[in-house]
Amino acid sequence: MSTLPLALTSTGNTEIPRRLMPDTMACVLEAWVSVSARNDAEISDGTPIGQAFDRLTAPNVVALGINCTKPEFISGLISHAGASRPLAVYPNAGRTWDAVGRRWLDPGVDRFPKDLLSAWLNAGVRLLGGCCGLGYDHITDVRELLQSRKDGHENAV
Repeated sequence: MSTLPLALTSTGNTEIPRRLMPDTMACVLEAWVSVSARNDAEISDGTPIGQAFDRLTAPNVVALGINCTKPEFISGLISHAGASRPLAVYPNAGRTWDAVGRRWLDPGVDRFPKDLLSAWLNAGVRLLGGCCGLGYDHITDVRELLQSRKDGHENAV
């Protein structure tokens, strides 16, 4: 499932995946649903992240995620998420897009400090990756971190 910029307001929350997937697949496929955020507490439409995640009760939604969001918002979002399912985090590089000028306003980063990645994992993140602007170096750092946690018998994913 792709990233959603707004909270789904269906009264039949178990029907959310059915609205987004073909009928023949909705009851079979497992999915995770990710949101993008505009600050450290609210998804892009202004809904508090915990409230947005509370609405996602479909049984085949196996993980909840935060995607395509500036890295400086992630720690706050994790603390406000109250996720009842495994939490996925894959932020972007933190750049700001100027839609009018059709250009990036700042360079962002190409990787995050490993202590920040560790903090996210320690806060309950179980699926960790990267989005726009992050590449090989970031994914290598994530892999090395997860391998070191596995070797140390920590709760690795």
